[in-house]
Amino acid sequence: MASVYPPVLSPETLMPKDSFAADPLPETLSARIDRFFSKRAAWHQFNGVVLFAKDGRVFSKAYGFKNLRTRDSLNIHTSFQLASVSKPLTATAVLQLIEKGKLHLDDLIDRYLPDFPYPGITIEMLLTHQSGLPNYLYITDDNWDDEEIPLSNQEAYEIFLCEQPLRYYRPGRRYNYCNTNYFLLANIVERVSGQSFPEYMEENIFKPAGMHDAFVFSDGCYREHENVALGHKSNRRPYPEYYLSSVYGDKSIYASVLDLYAFDRALREGIILSDSMQKQAYTGHLSRWYANRQYGYGWRIKAGQKDIVYHNGWWQGYRSTFIRDLGNDISIIILRNTLHGAALNQDFLLGLLKEDNPV
Repeated sequence: MASVYPPVLSPETLMPKDSFAADPLPETLSARIDRFFSKRAAWHQFNGVVLFAKDGRVFSKAYGFKNLRTRDSLNIHTSFQLASVSKPLTATAVLQLIEKGKLHLDDLIDRYLPDFPYPGITIEMLLTHQSGLPNYLYITDDNWDDEEIPLSNQEAYEIFLCEQPLRYYRPGRRYNYCNTNYFLLANIVERVSGQSFPEYMEENIFKPAGMHDAFVFSDGCYREHENVALGHKSNRRPYPEYYLSSVYGDKSIYASVLDLYAFDRALREGIILSDSMQKQAYTGHLSRWYANRQYGYGWRIKAGQKDIVYHNGWWQGYRSTFIRDLGNDISIIILRNTLHGAALNQDFLLGLLKEDNPV
């Protein structure tokens, strides 16, 4: 990876919006991948868009519909709710601010959120899910009168301050995956940068990386955006707009498979984050007791394969998978908008890109 951080914007840096110029994967690999997903789409076990890339060569295809009722077709520019695949992007924003000297990993968060009632929690603890905080999702229902009105990050924060639920354990003592950590990180990005989180992401990540279809959902009206997939229930009906979907940082970034591939390339090329900071992000920061469940800064690390980082996500009918093999320049991105179909096995997906795999 080259080190060109801060971002250097040029036509060569940005992925063109109206075209996707990349050499295709070898025909044998493309046909294998297409056969696998076409069969599942025909069996109503898959509805979404996929992108497989190896050494800069790409296969990408859409299968199914943005809205199963109106049968509007998906395409490779369709944006999906990324759910928890938003976390690597939120972490990247935080790490950018650390590189600029505006944050430090060992800073206590009450330095930036002075009214926060839980002492002893650092930025790094939030990034690695070691804060001990409970999940904000478990307390909002009893504190929000009208679920048709979107909840903002500030309002979620105020509910958390008002309720002050008991924490699960002392900060730094153990790992517990928790969405609260990342919605707080988004709030800290806003306090430190002086911008809203959607503005910061657009200016410092989406634009430099060439993520033309990406946006942060914050206004309660994601359906007003052009070319957005709707999340569907198991009965194939779209989920209604949900008040918690407008809380961001832990989720609620919308993007296409091309956007995530552009994000992947911008990281590999050092455009949005330096090589040294990425090395820290891709390192497991949990104790030896979590050898088979390591978490870096916004990334999960595959057990026994430290070069493979990934994240999955689920929210309101959306299911997302983002796998990156750092040692072999492999990226796999799968975005779905139905609950049909089993979880996709990582080893199997990576195996689809092996030339000698008889699958």
